[in-house]
Amino acid sequence: MAIFKQRKSDTGQTKAKMKGLTVKDLLIPGLFGLILLLLTLFVYVPSITEANKLRGEIKDVQQRQKLLRDNLDALQPLIDDKVQLQKDLRKTQKIIPRQLEVADFSYYVDKLARDSGLEFKEITQANTSKSTDEQGAASGQNFGSYVSGITGPIVYEGSFSQIVEFLDQLQQKSPYMIQATNLELSGKDTTETGRITSDLWLIELNITGYFINQEADVSLADITNKIVPYTKNSDLLTIFEYKNTILESTE
Repeated sequence: MAIFKQRKSDTGQTKAKMKGLTVKDLLIPGLFGLILLLLTLFVYVPSITEANKLRGEIKDVQQRQKLLRDNLDALQPLIDDKVQLQKDLRKTQKIIPRQLEVADFSYYVDKLARDSGLEFKEITQANTSKSTDEQGAASGQNFGSYVSGITGPIVYEGSFSQIVEFLDQLQQKSPYMIQATNLELSGKDTTETGRITSDLWLIELNITGYFINQEADVSLADITNKIVPYTKNSDLLTIFEYKNTILESTE
């Protein structure tokens, strides 16, 4: 009975204390809770977000640093062998001129066709003001914004063997970098059934001669992209060497 009376007395005291609590007694814990909530919303959450953002930026910087180191390693052999680099540069400057006039290029192509025995039908070259990025992409090559071209359709007439000779001279013997696309070959004299009655053919194609775009800013290379040394393109080096030999033989 004494224990029961003691517990009853403690319960009564607790109830008395709870009845004695006022708004002031609850104000301080409430303020602490509000401050903690504000700190969470305006300090901790932004800090965590900023930390994640910085972590992503650090990762991006590390990737760029690795790319720059890889680019430097790729270019180091060229830096070490400056003599060969200068030789290749001189060959390129001969094959891809800094200036190529429409009249000169048209005359060159026309002379090449006539020397092969073809008869002129149409030639309309125009100096392109844009870079050859789209043309390069179409042919599986990337010429860059620093290369432009004189391009346009040409139409000639001749025998099949003369046309083959012209195309061979154009692609293999020309000292310049020339690209022929959209080639169409059709018989000049045909019957209603499409039967060819003579050895005369019409050849239509688009032809482009490349030159360095002097208006492009070639001093600023984009080193944030992967750099592949030109020496890795053995086919291109072979073409440059061959065309340079042709130029030297005609000088």
